Amino acid sequence: MSNEWAHGICGCFSNVPWCLVTCCFPCVTSYKVGTRLGLTGLAIVSVIVWFVYFGSGWVGDWALTQTSFRTQLDAGKEYEPTEEDQPWLLLYSVFAVTCVAGLLIFLTIVWKMRSSMRDRYDIEGDCCSDCICSCFCTECVLCQMYNHLDMNDTGAAGIITRA
Repeated sequence: MSNEWAHGICGCFSNVPWCLVTCCFPCVTSYKVGTRLGLTGLAIVSVIVWFVYFGSGWVGDWALTQTSFRTQLDAGKEYEPTEEDQPWLLLYSVFAVTCVAGLLIFLTIVWKMRSSMRDRYDIEGDCCSDCICSCFCTECVLCQMYNHLDMNDTGAAGIITRA
């Protein structure tokens, strides 16, 4: 007989502090969930990948501000790259690709954690639903997994019941 999740996918607010942490820093919750599932290596990679994603997005945006892109748009002109813009546009392109790759890897890690957790606790669902939820509701999935682990690691009286 299959079990169900302790909270639904939109049950994030049952633990408001972790909901806020997850919204601002999903890598923290992915690390906590991964280590509690015994996937420490994957948990560490999730944090590294999140910072690669976040950092590359920031650097890519900064590189774009070094071009004449904004100046030309503000003047009502169509953007035409100048020769001085070329290195910055190349840097922007590299970091944009790195940003997208980082995000895809992070989503794949969350998907793997969700699948592992579903298998461990015999929770109803399939690989496809794990993928869809992990990609489109990442923070909700992380909260759902964290809350489920809390419910299964702590008894009704707050006593730790790990086996």
